[in-house]
Amino acid sequence: MKLRSLKQDQVVLAALILLTVAGMLLIVYGTRWGPWAFSDAVGYMVNARNLATGKGLGLYRPSGQFVPLVSHPPLYPLVLIALGGPQLDLVGAARLFDVLSFGILIFGSGWLFYRLTGSAWGATGLSGVFLVQPALINAYTSAMSEPLFLLTEVIGSLLLLRYLEDQRPSQLVSSALVVGMAFMTRYTGAAILGTGILCLLLFDRGQLKVRLAHSAVFTLIASLPVAAFVLWSRIRYSGATPRGLKSEFDFVPQFITFVKQIPTIVYSWKPVTADMLSFPGVDPDVMRAAAKPVIAILALALAAVIAVTLRRIRPMLATGALKSATLRVLVYFVILFAAYLAFFGLAYVVTSPTPDVDGRTILPILPPLIIMAVTITYVLVRCWPGRFWVGLAAALLFVGSIAGYASITYKPLERMHQDGSGYTSPGWRKSETVQAARLLPPGIPLISNEPIAVLFYADRWPHELNEVHASEPLSMKTRYGDGSDPTEILFREQHGALILFDTITSQLRGLYHEQTESRVAALTAGLTQVFQGSDGAIYSYPEPGP
Repeated sequence: MKLRSLKQDQVVLAALILLTVAGMLLIVYGTRWGPWAFSDAVGYMVNARNLATGKGLGLYRPSGQFVPLVSHPPLYPLVLIALGGPQLDLVGAARLFDVLSFGILIFGSGWLFYRLTGSAWGATGLSGVFLVQPALINAYTSAMSEPLFLLTEVIGSLLLLRYLEDQRPSQLVSSALVVGMAFMTRYTGAAILGTGILCLLLFDRGQLKVRLAHSAVFTLIASLPVAAFVLWSRIRYSGATPRGLKSEFDFVPQFITFVKQIPTIVYSWKPVTADMLSFPGVDPDVMRAAAKPVIAILALALAAVIAVTLRRIRPMLATGALKSATLRVLVYFVILFAAYLAFFGLAYVVTSPTPDVDGRTILPILPPLIIMAVTITYVLVRCWPGRFWVGLAAALLFVGSIAGYASITYKPLERMHQDGSGYTSPGWRKSETVQAARLLPPGIPLISNEPIAVLFYADRWPHELNEVHASEPLSMKTRYGDGSDPTEILFREQHGALILFDTITSQLRGLYHEQTESRVAALTAGLTQVFQGSDGAIYSYPEPGP
């Protein structure tokens, strides 16, 4: 028996290593030009750069005012600094971390799941789904904090479940440390902390006072770094807090508004697309309409099977055919799923500014959903031994999901490899206008239609060209710098520089339509052109005549 178990361990280990290497190579392939980076990612990297160069943990606004980083905990910028090396290559650091963290996620989740449940195919299936899931691949090819948060969420949770199984103090401490890292990455890590505390009280062994003591140790270790950071921020920056509270809010309607957005996001994570379900000569709308009742019927059938299976669980536990740790995995991640949504929903209702609700901010519920699905599938198979159709259905589910996700992942990953994405793409890396902006004299005001690109590459945050976000067209003949807008006054009176990228045309297209080119020409008519590049130009306001 021990020899068979050892052989299975070796097979699972080998399979997980192969999946891990494949996952790391996928991220290397997708981040050829660097992890994708838009405004939030640039914010993380600029924060890291400022801290590493002694300017402090925060950003300098166009006005020169220093704004400390309090809206997010600082762990991700600190990781970038640690991996950036002597040259402080933050893009390279983000890429290295993406590769390493994705590998750890694939291997660590699979191995810990295997040790908890004893399911070899469940462990490899879980890691296989993580390997090709499009939303996860998108996160792990970014310069965002999601890779760190998702990694610490999953590994910290599984380590805590291992402690509940083995009762080793080192596992309790290690899980608390990893959960604390999640909390130091995003404040929504409080949901993981809360889930851990509740599960310690429910499932830990010993009398109530022992469980309370262990919960206190877990809470102290996991929350102390964030508590210290928040306290330091309040003292150092005169009461700065992560988010303000809304003066007025209507809790129930706003929370319902939040909840209504979740099904659409979750549905977007399905392993099939409309293209996969299309057939020649069949209207796609008809296929989509037909898919809804089919999905409803399948969901009802699954619910019925689960209901019948519940009656089989107790005898399976009694005979040892099903480990109690398996059910704890399921219960834990159900609680975590609900806790994250409850915490985020509360923040959505009461905090200001209101956090965005999208596939990125709600992404932390995806790993719990995947782990729940794998665990439920494993329990169904174990509770119906000898039923060929159950095993076949489980195999088809895993193979179909992995194949579907892989086909969805391929094209975006190929595009990332070829063209990059965001401010790390080759177009921005080779921008002549960005290079010219780096040579502008220090101290002069800068204005740009792409201020984040200039901030990222020139380490100076320009004022934004307000017309980009105007709700109504301006006069077609208005030249920039002639108006009474504060940035135009700076440009005119303090010899500022207008850094205008060619993207201005697409930015103003929705405002001026077929007259966009004429408006762009009028915007700079009569200004002094100090630089002309292949992707933009730099202008100054003309000196008054004698």
